[in-house]
Amino acid sequence: MDDILSLRNQILFNVLRSGDGKMSFTTSSNKRALRNLNPDEVPIVYQKVKKDFDSHKRIWTTNVPDLTNLHSLLSKYSNNIHPSVSRVSFIDSVGEGAVKESITDVLTTGANYRTLAERQARSKILKSNFYLEELINTMLQVFKKGISKSSTEDFFVSIAAQLLIEPTASEEYKICLSLLGLTQKGLDNILNSDPKLLYSYCMDLNDSIYSFIETYLNNNINIDNFKYALKLVSISSLSLAIRGSMKSMIGKLFEKFILGTALSLFGFHYIKDIPPYNVDEYTKLCNSGLPYFWLSSTEKNGREKDATIMYKNKLIDIDIGLIGKGNPEVPADKLSRFKAEYAFGNKTFPARTIILIADLNNGNIIKNSANKYKGDVVGIRNDPDWLFSFSKCIFDFVSPNHELINPLLQTRADHPDQYKKILIDKVKKMDFYSFL
Repeated sequence: MDDILSLRNQILFNVLRSGDGKMSFTTSSNKRALRNLNPDEVPIVYQKVKKDFDSHKRIWTTNVPDLTNLHSLLSKYSNNIHPSVSRVSFIDSVGEGAVKESITDVLTTGANYRTLAERQARSKILKSNFYLEELINTMLQVFKKGISKSSTEDFFVSIAAQLLIEPTASEEYKICLSLLGLTQKGLDNILNSDPKLLYSYCMDLNDSIYSFIETYLNNNINIDNFKYALKLVSISSLSLAIRGSMKSMIGKLFEKFILGTALSLFGFHYIKDIPPYNVDEYTKLCNSGLPYFWLSSTEKNGREKDATIMYKNKLIDIDIGLIGKGNPEVPADKLSRFKAEYAFGNKTFPARTIILIADLNNGNIIKNSANKYKGDVVGIRNDPDWLFSFSKCIFDFVSPNHELINPLLQTRADHPDQYKKILIDKVKKMDFYSFL
């Protein structure tokens, strides 16, 4: 690197040196890196930075890129590289008909909704990577006099400094992560969310790229080979980030649709506003004599529940894991959720837990654990008629004497030949948006 450090490099270097533990990646939009220095360091660093900036009117020294307006450049591409994807925009993009068809297939045959999700994720990855490549091409145009190992070190440090300045929820922040070959998860795990490790990470990343050029590109150090290696690093990170965020968002969306539709088919009344977690509210619902359900609630201990059913004095917790054989740890996590009762003050409610899992890899082990804790497990893809099995688990607990009629059981008895068709017609008439 040249003798005179860039403005961004000076800021970052002093931030990482501060060692007071105040600096974190959770900077808000109105914070700047200088404000996170030790108070006694701020005047010295500020004066030096201001002097350099005033005299050169630029951030970089000779043979180092001028990326003064890096935020503006990132913002220009943000909507195309890391566009925000909401649940409603996802439905609009794939079409409500396709979503309904996918949910119908899951409910009636145990099909995998991820086929639809994968198609959308793949489309977004292709588009995002196209614009990421365009951004990289634009950024590297500033190396007009060629590159050196020291100048590309400063290039990465500039991106790291911008990462510290950008709000963590911003699209610009996410692009910086991709350009550094990171995802948010990688930042948390590799660097332990410690900004003081970011500087050395930049040096290691730069070393890795030059080692790649040396090994696979005949040690031909030029802008094209650096650009090629940087694109490989950035595109892989961006693809991981997109898959991770879309998997989470689409998964939660389909969980709501599937559970909301299924429980409505069973005759339970949907409560959109989750009742307060106290004995008075629950007693009021119990005394109404009507079967209720609500979606996505959180207990006082912080444990999330995908759905809750209440009928008279009985409660059922429902957890759904729409994850296949590639994630065997999910059933093990779900096993810890079985409970036989709820206690509110001096009142105790009989309770049961039903867990829906995409694939029962160790079916006997999980079912034995469920029986031990008086719970139920239903494998969606293991049972073509899983929806009926799910309904039976619910009604056997809340209404063992059959005072509450299971609509699926009734339909199957009255129209055995038309059962599947009637079920599909009912699912297609559901208003999925009401569960958002």
